[in-house]
Amino acid sequence: MEEKKSSILPIIGGVLVAILLIAGIWYFATKKQTKQIIPQPPTPITPAPPVPTPPPSPKSQATPTAPVSEEDSLSAIQSDLNNANLPDIDKEFKEIDTDLNSL
Repeated sequence: MEEKKSSILPIIGGVLVAILLIAGIWYFATKKQTKQIIPQPPTPITPAPPVPTPPPSPKSQATPTAPVSEEDSLSAIQSDLNNANLPDIDKEFKEIDTDLNSL
């Protein structure tokens, strides 16, 4: 008789733990679904004040480029590349650095 009680107790304990786990999961799952959401009044949207834009500097204006040929031969492409007016990149980076340092 003593052996039957000792073998039944772990089974009963396991069943109780399983029931408690299922009840806890059910409780928290239904609690999340029934949570009331308190509506907040919408905040009025005000437009941002207009910011004046500075006039374009002469450097930033587009420079007229040489006409590009419609030909796709190697010599035409090479002559277009040679005629391209590429600005000095180092000079432009130095100008940007001086502008940033002046802020």
